[in-house]
Amino acid sequence: MKTSFSALGAFAVAAAFALSSCSGGGSTTPATPTNAAQAQTSSAGSVPIGSLDLLHAASSVPVNVTSRIPAAPTTDVQDHSTPTVTMNGGDASSLSGSVQHAFAGTLRGAATSSAKRMTKDVAVNSPWDLSYQGGPVLGSAVSHNLFLNCDVNCRNAENFNPGQFLADLGSDPFITVLYQYLQTPGVADTSPLTGSYTKGLGLLVNDTYQSNPYGGANPYYGQLKIALAVLNASQQPGMGGGGLGHIYHVFLPQNVDTCSEPGFGPPNGHCYSPDHSSTFYFCAYHGAFTATVNNQRQTFLYTTEPYQDVAGCRNNIHNQPLPNPAGNIDPADPGYSTLSHELFETISDPLLNAWWNQLNGDETGDLCQAFDNFVTVNGHQYVLQSEYSDLHHICISGNLSNAAQTPQVPTY
Repeated sequence: MKTSFSALGAFAVAAAFALSSCSGGGSTTPATPTNAAQAQTSSAGSVPIGSLDLLHAASSVPVNVTSRIPAAPTTDVQDHSTPTVTMNGGDASSLSGSVQHAFAGTLRGAATSSAKRMTKDVAVNSPWDLSYQGGPVLGSAVSHNLFLNCDVNCRNAENFNPGQFLADLGSDPFITVLYQYLQTPGVADTSPLTGSYTKGLGLLVNDTYQSNPYGGANPYYGQLKIALAVLNASQQPGMGGGGLGHIYHVFLPQNVDTCSEPGFGPPNGHCYSPDHSSTFYFCAYHGAFTATVNNQRQTFLYTTEPYQDVAGCRNNIHNQPLPNPAGNIDPADPGYSTLSHELFETISDPLLNAWWNQLNGDETGDLCQAFDNFVTVNGHQYVLQSEYSDLHHICISGNLSNAAQTPQVPTY
């Protein structure tokens, strides 16, 4: 099963390290959240999202929501008009405040529990419930796709269109799973938040790779390079700059490795490296860093999305064709599921101090990553993982398609 690991300023593998002093996301004084909502029961298995009432608050503590105003309109859904930015190094001196949270696919075992924190005062408890720690949550945001050395022809060859997927997800009732984490208790949302998460302009990033620090066969593109690409791209016309209203998704092409680089220093051996098993710890991550732009300190939110059609990162669907193949491969469906995982977590825990599980630091996507379903999102077919609902104490899927479900085949 996919497990997560997190730490302030670096990755820490949860399977190997107990987070005894870290607050899961850097919150030094965790709030003591409560949940006044009564638990609701669901029929066995996933049900259509539209049949569930998810518009209540998951916490009785007022939630720090960055904005409830709908984000900028969706543009260039197909990413066909992405301009090209060529990287020529970059000034890393102003980069700091780096935080990341990653998940490890099926690569490593169950997470080790961290130090227990304050329990929630709720009518029904689940050990998997998330706790609100007081940090900001994104009430609206624009996603920008950054494609490293992979133009539209490259993406078409893989039948991979994350722009369309992001536009679909932002327009589908599935996104309302997040609304419970945005509500201030006692305030009923009479106007839906549909349209709060939109797809903005994207960029093709041309850059050179580095030599692999661990001797793997694949070229290497590290965390510092990714941060510099985000910083550079954010300043291009129409991109919107930094701040908590923009999320930059950095897609790495096939056969490119990346590692955690604590403090933007040397790699620490926790990597996406399918060609080098001893350092292969994660499939993707979301993070944030700060940088000075035009004499102003800004926060930048991003996700790192390596190629997902590899052992340990593929969907947990067996013996059935996935809906978006490209010949004999299907990098698209695991790529979409991973993107949704990181987007949901970036929205609900952008700075790693908002919503996460008090026992092991898991975020909403980590708790449900093992449950993949054939779903219809805004009229298009995908295979996506479920997301956790604090109100229902269960994993919630999107609208299920009519495709038959195959139980996961355990691997040992």
